[in-house]
Amino acid sequence: MKISDGRIDRLYPALTAKERALLVLRAWKQDEEEDQRIRLTIPSGQINEFNLYIDLLNGACDLTPYVHAIGIMIDQMDMRYGWLLTLDLWAIHAFKLADYIWSETKEPITESEYRRRQEAARAEMVPATEFAELLAEEHEGWAAADLKDRDDGGEPTVTTAAWKRVRKEKERELAVLVGERVLDGDRKGRRLLINAGSFYGRRGEEAPVWPDWGLEFDIVPDAKAKEVDRRCRSRERAREALIQGPSFAALLGRGSAGDSGGVESKVRRIVAIHEERLG
Repeated sequence: MKISDGRIDRLYPALTAKERALLVLRAWKQDEEEDQRIRLTIPSGQINEFNLYIDLLNGACDLTPYVHAIGIMIDQMDMRYGWLLTLDLWAIHAFKLADYIWSETKEPITESEYRRRQEAARAEMVPATEFAELLAEEHEGWAAADLKDRDDGGEPTVTTAAWKRVRKEKERELAVLVGERVLDGDRKGRRLLINAGSFYGRRGEEAPVWPDWGLEFDIVPDAKAKEVDRRCRSRERAREALIQGPSFAALLGRGSAGDSGGVESKVRRIVAIHEERLG
C-alpha cells in the first residue's frame, strides 16, 4: 500500500455526509466505480443524511429524461413564438408597402376608359342615405350641445345623437328635392335612390370615379394604351404578392382558424396552431 493511500484512508472518516454524496455523484458523472471507502467509513450518525442525498441523486437521475423532454418542448415553444413574431413583422412590412402603393402612387388609365367610368358613375343610382352622410360630414352648423370633448384633449367631436339627427335632416331635404324634381330619383320599396349625376351636377361637381387600388388616376392618352396595360399589370402583380402574405386582419383575428378558403384562412390556421401549442 502506498503512503498516500494511508493518508487518504485517514481522511475518509472525517468526510461529511454531503461530501460523501458529492464523491458518489462525481464517480457517476465520470462513469467510474465509486470508492467503496465512501460507504464503509461512514459514521452511523451520517447514514440517514447520506441516504437522503443519495435518494435525491437517484430522483434527479430518474427525472433526467423528463428534463430533456421539457428542454425540447421549450425549444419548440421558442421556435413557435419566433414564427408568430415573423408573421407580425411580415404583416407590418406588407401593410406599409401596400399603403404606400395605394396612397402615394396613381393608378394608370386611358382617357377613353376614364370617360367610360365617368359615364357609368353619372348613371349610378345611389341610396339617399349615402348622400345624406356626405352632407352630414360637410355640415358646419354644429351647436355647442352637439359636441363632446375628447379624452386626448384634441378638437371636440360630434356626438352620435347629433350626427344621426343631422343625417336624418339631410335625408328629408334630399327627399324634398327629389319630390320637386330638382334631383332625379326613384324609390325601391322604402329606399330612396338618387341619380349620382344629378346630385353632383347640382353641386357643380363631377360624379367621383375611384381607382380599383389607389386614391387617384393617372390619365394617359389612348395612344399609350400599351404602357398603361404594362403598368397596370405591374401594379396587379405587386398587389397579388402582398395579399399572399399575412395581413393585420388575419393576425388580429387570432384564436380561430376559420373555415373559409384563401390565403387569409391559411394564415389564421398557422397562427391558431402556433398559439394553441404555445398555450
